[in-house]
Amino acid sequence: MISLQNVTKVFESNGNPVHAVNDISLDVEKGEIFGVIGFSGAGKSTLIRCVNLLERPTSGKIFINNKDMTELDQAALRKTRQKIGMIFQHFNLLHSRTVFGNIAYPLKLAKFSKAEITKRVTELLQFVGLEDKASYYPDQLSGGQKQRVGIARALATSPDILLCDEATSALDPQTTDAILQLLKKVNKEYGITILMITHEMNVIREICDRVAVMENGKVIEQGTVFDVFSQPDSRTAKNFVRSVMNDHIPDSILEQLKSNQPSNIYRLIFLGESASQPLLSQVNKQFDVEANVLFGQITELQGKPFGNLIVEFKGKQEEVRKALDFVEKQILVKEVRES
Repeated sequence: MISLQNVTKVFESNGNPVHAVNDISLDVEKGEIFGVIGFSGAGKSTLIRCVNLLERPTSGKIFINNKDMTELDQAALRKTRQKIGMIFQHFNLLHSRTVFGNIAYPLKLAKFSKAEITKRVTELLQFVGLEDKASYYPDQLSGGQKQRVGIARALATSPDILLCDEATSALDPQTTDAILQLLKKVNKEYGITILMITHEMNVIREICDRVAVMENGKVIEQGTVFDVFSQPDSRTAKNFVRSVMNDHIPDSILEQLKSNQPSNIYRLIFLGESASQPLLSQVNKQFDVEANVLFGQITELQGKPFGNLIVEFKGKQEEVRKALDFVEKQILVKEVRES
C-alpha cells in the first residue's frame, strides 16, 4: 500500500544542511494502522508530508499502490492525492465556511455535482456524529467536534489512505479516546489504511498494529506494538513505553536489591489468557523459591489483556533456574539489568 524506500529530506539552515528525514525505509500494509512515534524534532511531520508530496523528498522513492509518487506530473499527482486524506493537529478548517461547507470543499474541488456533494456530506456527518451541526461554523465547535469535521473532510473523496499528523495532541484525554475510537471505526468499516504520527505512546497502544520509532530523522526501531511494548530495544522506545506503563523501579530499591548478588530480577510479560493465570502461585508450589513482586500492572494492548510484572526470585540458583525454565515455557521473561 505505502512503501518508502531510502527517503531523505534535507533543509538548509543558515547555509548548513539539516537532515529532517534521513534514509528512511518503511512499508505500510493495506488495511493496517501504522504509527510513527518520536519526540519533537525527530522528523515525524516532515516524513508524513513526504508521503503525499506536500514536501518533496530530496532523494528516495515513495510508492502508493505500486505507483511512484515522485515520478508523477502535477495532473496525475492531484488525482492521486484525492485518494489520500489528511487530518491535522490544529484541524485546518476554513473558518468562513460552515461544517457542511468544510466537508464539501474537497468535493467541489474534485467537481462533484451538487446532488453528489449533498449526499456524501450528509453520509459523513452521520458517520462522525455531527448531523445536527451542519450549519455551525468552526468557532462554535469544541476541539473534538472540530477534529470530527476534519476527519469527515478527509474522508470526503473516499480515500484509500488516511494520514494523521498529531491528530489528537491538541485534545484532552477523554476527547482523544473518542477520536481514536472514531479512527478505528474508519479503519474497520471503510477498510482505510491509516498512517499516523504522534508523540503519545498511549495513542500507539490504543490504535496501532505496528509502530516505528524515530529519532534525529532516522527510524531506530520498528515492529508490532506488542514487540515494541514488551521488548523495546532503544532507549527512546524504552522511555516512551515507560511513559504509559509506569514500570520504573526506584533506584534506591534497585541498588538495595543488586547489593545482594545475584539479584535475579526479571520482567514477566503476560498477553491474553496468560494474564489471568496464577503463574507465580504455581511457581511457589512447585519450586523452593520466593517471588518478591516489585511492580505489577495489567492494561489492554490492542484489545487484549497485557500484564507487566517485575519480580525478584529469591532462593538457591539451581531452584531459581528451574523456576525460570518453567515460567519461560509459558510467557515472555526478560532480565532487568537497569533502572
